[in-house]
Amino acid sequence: MNINAAPEEHTPEQKAALERLSVAQENLVKSREAYEKAVEGLEAIKAYNEAMKPLMAYYDNGWLADVTTTDSIYERPEAAGEDEIWDMHGGQYELMRELLAVSSRFFVRVPGEEEQED
Repeated sequence: MNINAAPEEHTPEQKAALERLSVAQENLVKSREAYEKAVEGLEAIKAYNEAMKPLMAYYDNGWLADVTTTDSIYERPEAAGEDEIWDMHGGQYELMRELLAVSSRFFVRVPGEEEQED
């Protein structure tokens, strides 16, 4: 097989195969870029989880007392107001739930079966 043949010399099967390979190439480039972002995202999620550990420990053991003690002080750190720590914890839960949902679809996928759109 001459892989350097001019396009007009390609058989119909070769042309079809080259078209499929071209689409695969485009998907490969997109996948590489997405993979790099996914790795960065995973590292960010790990850092987020580590940052939340001491924050939630404080929230569970002393935060409310400190908020109450400083209630009459006009300017306090953001951590004293409107329960943002709890909201961050809820966001963490939702993020992990979504991550598990996405990964579970990956691990139960059977190669060759069509993927269902969400």
